[in-house]
Amino acid sequence: MKKTVLLLFFVLIACAPAIAGEMNAGSAPVYYGTMPYPVLTQGQSIQQSANLSLMADRKYYDEHKKDAVLPLVLNFFLGFGIGSFVEGDDMGGLIMAGTQVLGFAMAMYGSTRLSNAHGEWLCAYGVMMMVASRIWGFIRPWTYASKYNDDLREKIAAGDIRPVSIDAFPAVDASGALAGGMTVRAKVGF
Repeated sequence: MKKTVLLLFFVLIACAPAIAGEMNAGSAPVYYGTMPYPVLTQGQSIQQSANLSLMADRKYYDEHKKDAVLPLVLNFFLGFGIGSFVEGDDMGGLIMAGTQVLGFAMAMYGSTRLSNAHGEWLCAYGVMMMVASRIWGFIRPWTYASKYNDDLREKIAAGDIRPVSIDAFPAVDASGALAGGMTVRAKVGF
């Protein structure tokens, strides 16, 4: 049984470079055991690492960017800043909710005093405040999402967004030959 396993192991090692050589056609493979690694210069290794980092940054941006459509729809149909709260814009939600409640209260109080001149003005100001708050509720989700996404892009570009970034690539010496190991680069942001 041991002889069969050893024979199978040696056949596998002998055939693996021929099978694996098809995977890297066009590059000069270097073999460590049975795994082919193309020879990369240090600059090429760093460039590949940067390309992977850019792809990770783009994926992070796509996962965390804000979209203003749902908050706008919620602000339109429900009002009271609910869409802004859903978007994460607490200040915008509080302003919209506060002005709508205050406008509603002014309109209701003014409508009970319509025989008085102050009541008419109070009712009119309350209705205008509610209408202005609704209009602002259509604009605010777009401006908040735009500012948030711009800030997100800036933080990603500055490298401030991901707490830890680890890149690994084959180690090479000054002549471009593999140095026999891996180079690991870690970036920690606070």
